[in-house]
Amino acid sequence: MRRLIEEGQDDNSSEHYNKIWLPRFAKKELDTTQPARASCLLKKFTGGKFIEMGCGIAPHCLMASKIGESWGLDISAKLIPLLRKAYPEINYVIGNVNNTPFRDEYFNYVAMGELLEHLENPEETLKECFRILKKGGTLALSTPLNDNGHCAPVEHIWSYVHEDIREMLSKFGDIETYILEETNHVYIIGYCKKQ
Repeated sequence: MRRLIEEGQDDNSSEHYNKIWLPRFAKKELDTTQPARASCLLKKFTGGKFIEMGCGIAPHCLMASKIGESWGLDISAKLIPLLRKAYPEINYVIGNVNNTPFRDEYFNYVAMGELLEHLENPEETLKECFRILKKGGTLALSTPLNDNGHCAPVEHIWSYVHEDIREMLSKFGDIETYILEETNHVYIIGYCKKQ
């Protein structure tokens, strides 16, 4: 785990993501440009309650809604009302991934697509994810492999290698990780079944 920018130099605020997500949503609604990564994030979801932490305009909540009860949580206060209107079958919530409004062991499946690299304290977020995940449930995540800091210079705080993700997830249960290449991007995909 390598830090890309100094503490306090990132712009991972609700206002910043309102500026990013609203024009993209207005142009094409959900981002379906990475179907392989999306499939990987839902690969082990077989039903029950699903949530994507930091959902933004990702298609994962919509995909999951065809299998089970679907939730999306994001800090973008202006985006969430638009998502609620466009996709009423999904339970969208404005919130902080480190302090969610859900009770312990509420979800069967927690997804984090391209979120860990944005978080000042990713370990804190993982603890919250596993708090709201049922025993035997799965957390699925993706993050760029060995990010050089050029992809999102004011948003990506951390760069990860495969071993970092394995180490972080192994504290919570049985893990599986691999590398995925799609559309000139390389991702670490990780799954952890909560013990």
